[in-house]
Amino acid sequence: MRERLPGPESPGPASARLEVRRLVVRYAGVPAVDGIDLALEPGSFTALLGPSGCGKSTTLAVLAGLQRADEGEVLLDGTALGDTAPERRPLSLVFQKPLLFPHLTVAQNVGFGLRMRRVPRREAAAEVAAMLERVRLDGLADRRIGELSGGQEQRVSLARALVRRPRVLLLDEPFSQLDADLRAEMRTLVRELHDEAGVTTLFVTHDREEAVEVSDRIALMLDGRIAGSGTPQEIYTRPPTLRTARFFGFENEIRGQVAGGVFRSADGTVSARCDLAPGAATLVVRPEAVRLGPAGEDTGTARAGAGGIGPSVRVKDQRFAGTHVVVDVALPDGQRLRAHVPVGSEPAVGERVGVWLPPERCTVLAEVDPTRTSGTGAP
Repeated sequence: MRERLPGPESPGPASARLEVRRLVVRYAGVPAVDGIDLALEPGSFTALLGPSGCGKSTTLAVLAGLQRADEGEVLLDGTALGDTAPERRPLSLVFQKPLLFPHLTVAQNVGFGLRMRRVPRREAAAEVAAMLERVRLDGLADRRIGELSGGQEQRVSLARALVRRPRVLLLDEPFSQLDADLRAEMRTLVRELHDEAGVTTLFVTHDREEAVEVSDRIALMLDGRIAGSGTPQEIYTRPPTLRTARFFGFENEIRGQVAGGVFRSADGTVSARCDLAPGAATLVVRPEAVRLGPAGEDTGTARAGAGGIGPSVRVKDQRFAGTHVVVDVALPDGQRLRAHVPVGSEPAVGERVGVWLPPERCTVLAEVDPTRTSGTGAP
């Protein structure tokens, strides 16, 4: 059995609570990070998700001590880090590029931090060997960096970060330069290492599937602000805002009004129960949740809270997408609704079909985008 790395229940440095309060970073007077609050509980795995340029990496640089904040503070277990130098922070940062020493061997790269901390040579060698085994690089200790693949280089970076036994691990899009299969393999490895070590982890990524797969919680960052946060299931199935919904693939948006705890679309073809106050609202639903059936068939509109459209609507377009077929149907008001259906079950273009929006898969938000009309965000 492998020895467990120091974690919340192990002797040695425990994982820490990392907190960001009202953090602001400006470039040429323009906020790149605009007053965000973020809390990472000890031993948690949080994904900071967002598109390029939203402020994710800047936030990470502030946490690591590589960037000064204009306002706000970073606290570790309630203690402000302030001007604490990067090398004195009990944090490890893995960059997008491995940034390894090409003139050193794999083992020497992994053990570099231990050497700087003057860990006895024999003890450091044992820790390096154990860590190389954990990242599945045992047998490559004497290799030079130039002899490694991209995935192997990133494993060396992970090993170098974890062998220092940090209280917080920061990962800045570490797999973005790897191919799809290798990214999937590395995600699995990172999650395994986190569960073994119990170290508080913040994982920066622009890939929503990656964030959903690997993390315990997701904080979505847009335009320098936290737009929404929650567990992967919460934020993936019940987005808190329209912008969050759009980022997570809720392509269908239906505008309407809430009255008496019921949402009704502008053309009256869709209804759904909700607990919002009366007023304008938007119903969002993922395309894979939209169900199609034969025209005129009861596809579920009589069920409590279900959204029926029709009795039938016409298929405007369809295209093969590998694991499914994308089908666009025309709503009575001329807008389109998008559905993902199993390969082989797709209706033909021009065919009339019945549509059902399962109520448990619909979210009604007290927001309306005036640039869009009733129907769908799909093109």
